[in-house]
Amino acid sequence: MTLKDALEAYLKEEAEKDPAFAGKFRAEKLPGCVSYVTARARKHLQGRNGAIEGELIMGWAEEYFTGQKKEPHVKTWAEAKAEIEAKRKPKPKPIPGPTDDIDNGQLLFDFMEEK
Repeated sequence: MTLKDALEAYLKEEAEKDPAFAGKFRAEKLPGCVSYVTARARKHLQGRNGAIEGELIMGWAEEYFTGQKKEPHVKTWAEAKAEIEAKRKPKPKPIPGPTDDIDNGQLLFDFMEEK
């Protein structure tokens, strides 16, 4: 899927949801929108390689048609740190249960003697 296809699908969906936006969206202006978004991405990355979140890109596309800048949510240090810590927390180890011996090939009856 090209950038143009992704933007077109997103913008058409937004136009269906929001009548005010639908009045401003014109499919024939998509090439200009793609150029605008690409220029904003270059400026945002400041000549470096990198990735840009889809939410930000789609916001620029909406901005192209509405003329209103949408500022993305910038995480605070506390939010970013909490997100990192949440990913670092070790997962609890499962408590061995009675069926764990079956996985090892041992059964309760293996320890009983035949008479």
